[in-house]
Amino acid sequence: ESVRRRFGLPPGYFITVGSGDPRKNIQIIPEALKLAALNIPLALVGWSGWAANSGSDTAARSLGYVSNDDLAKLYSGASGLVYPSLYEGFGLPILEAMACGCPVVCSRRSSIPEVAGSAALFMNDPHSPGELASLLKNLAHDPALRMAMAERGKAQADSFSWERTTKQMVEVFNSL
Repeated sequence: ESVRRRFGLPPGYFITVGSGDPRKNIQIIPEALKLAALNIPLALVGWSGWAANSGSDTAARSLGYVSNDDLAKLYSGASGLVYPSLYEGFGLPILEAMACGCPVVCSRRSSIPEVAGSAALFMNDPHSPGELASLLKNLAHDPALRMAMAERGKAQADSFSWERTTKQMVEVFNSL
């Protein structure tokens, strides 16, 4: 509550995390929110180096860099992480959001499906604001869906642990 208020966000906001890099594809989010007729603000977290291409809008609030503690609280208070990226090497914000119980809407590109597993709502066409609008509308209006996604997301995030990664790396080194 206090972090949400400090950043001037109402309950039920959406969040996106990353740079304004064109591959992050965040410019479609405000358009999708308009198409869905959702009066829900978007919190933009991270460096905005490509701000001219970020699709900023009056419904979007750029928070810039935030502390890890604040980021976890922002994820926890959001209705969902919106991550329509065209390409990711991994997609850490997806796991961060899931670990915080934040539902995720993301594209079905590059490494993202492996990271998100079956715990996200996927856009088949990350260039379609209409498809994103439909997913955001469903998420915004269905508390049971948000709760189910939060539970699946936590389980998915738990499957990525440093202990498991270390064990797998040791197995690879031993096999060599």
